[in-house]
Amino acid sequence: ELTALWAAGVVSEEDYCFLVKARGQAMAAPQDPDYDAGAMLAVKEEVGKIEVVLKHFPRVTIANLNSPRQVVLAGPAVEIAKVRQALQEQGYAAVLLPVSAAFHTPLIAFAQKAFAQAIKSVSFQNPKIPVYTNVTGKQYSKEAADIQRILETHLSNAVLFKQEIENIYAAGGSCFVEFGRRKILTGLVKDILGDRPHLTVALNPSTSKDSDRSLREAVVQLRVAGLSLKNLDPYQLPQTIPATEK
Repeated sequence: ELTALWAAGVVSEEDYCFLVKARGQAMAAPQDPDYDAGAMLAVKEEVGKIEVVLKHFPRVTIANLNSPRQVVLAGPAVEIAKVRQALQEQGYAAVLLPVSAAFHTPLIAFAQKAFAQAIKSVSFQNPKIPVYTNVTGKQYSKEAADIQRILETHLSNAVLFKQEIENIYAAGGSCFVEFGRRKILTGLVKDILGDRPHLTVALNPSTSKDSDRSLREAVVQLRVAGLSLKNLDPYQLPQTIPATEK
């Protein structure tokens, strides 16, 4: 989301780099060994079925509503362990995530405060293109001050990814490009939109494939789909063509 705001001209490149670093530093768990920063659990099952189980664990919440059949739970480490056991006993796939804390819950208050301070020190501009936020699932306001306020709460609010994709699609967005390693978000978008016409392209879909080639193949796909992409790699060194012997 920070990258999207940078691309939309909301924050400068310098401030973007500052916020990315500040967010990473804020998210590091406190040094106190007795402090429970919590844990997170990815579950593959319909939300309604998971909510039934969660009624017995009031301290565990849905942190990420990723797709109709994938959510991430968060809460105190001991409670997450109990929920995991309860879900597995019912045959649900539940995997602990390798994270330092229970993000998007009140347990992350220590990080949210630090990141909010960093956000307050940065100058925000009105967006040049629409950006959606997974705090509300809707488009960010066109007012810089409103964007700043929403972003300050981002770390402690649940991620409404499913609603965000639904709202982008309802507004006419049907081409989804995943930046980053692997193709997890691409899979979630396919789950959310089902057989509705759309295109999903992951720029680096597999750790076993050449990432440069994958990027170029993705760009070809997008150009065929009609996107007017310009210079793919402005940092590419000019290729030296060996001299041909007579």
